[in-house]
Amino acid sequence: MDVKLREVEFEEVQDTILKQLKKGVFLTTKSGEISNTMTIAWAISGRMWEENSFAVAVRHSRYTFELMEKSEYFTVSIPKRDTMKEELAFCGTVSGRDQNKFEENGITAKYLTGCPVPVIEACELHVVCKIAYKQSMDPSLIKADYVKDRYKTNDYHTLYYGEVIGVYENSSQAL
Repeated sequence: MDVKLREVEFEEVQDTILKQLKKGVFLTTKSGEISNTMTIAWAISGRMWEENSFAVAVRHSRYTFELMEKSEYFTVSIPKRDTMKEELAFCGTVSGRDQNKFEENGITAKYLTGCPVPVIEACELHVVCKIAYKQSMDPSLIKADYVKDRYKTNDYHTLYYGEVIGVYENSSQAL
């Protein structure tokens, strides 16, 4: 597939990203020679430290967490159509510890110039982030109902705040 990407402004695509986030998007990171992607449905999009920012939450038990702890970058690839439901489901239920999600699911990783972490080639939109801050959640500061409903096994998240260093849209397909 010949993918042509054009850079776009983060503010232009924030609504699209948040709309798709409900259905799932791909979070990808890399440490050394190992890349992994996972499906996420939680994120924060906005401005922090006078920069466009995108924050993702990764549970401590996830293989992606191990890689994120050793990486300076992450990418978020957003399918704008419902053509990747199976891939999103697969990457949300299978661990990269056990399987290479790219090979097992037929997902193609593509490297963008100047970014050490790949994006998911078939997606129409990509956000490239450099980690600016990370913080593990403090259970004592989380709303009690959320702890009861979402953290029954004490498997909390770390939030990774990424400075958005590039946003790219696939212009080789009619969107």
